Amino acid sequence: MLLGFFLSCCVAGCTTTPTRLNADELSEFIIDCNKRQEQYDFLESQKYTEWERIKLALQLTSIPGILANMYNGTAQDTSAGMAGEHEVFIKHKQRNIREHCRSVDYTKWQQEQTQQFIRQREAAAR
Repeated sequence: MLLGFFLSCCVAGCTTTPTRLNADELSEFIIDCNKRQEQYDFLESQKYTEWERIKLALQLTSIPGILANMYNGTAQDTSAGMAGEHEVFIKHKQRNIREHCRSVDYTKWQQEQTQQFIRQREAAAR
């Protein structure tokens, strides 16, 4: 029995994926517009590839994979990754980066334009 468990862990280890942020970590991910491109690229790197989704499916449908997920407590994250929930969080954060940082840039630009207009008006009034 111990040998069977060891073999199942070894086989499941063949189908593991790189460490990903889980749903809680993604929801707590703080957007910094000064580093928007780096953050956007980092989130892009957190998406699962097609091959990784196949490996997740093997983990969820094979007995060794199920045992390994139960043993190391990653069944919920594996299931969320295969179902695409993980990608939904990532796309939401990426959209927030695009929209929030664009509005910050626009607000900054608008403030600069307003200040420039005021300076021009004051210079013309002199």
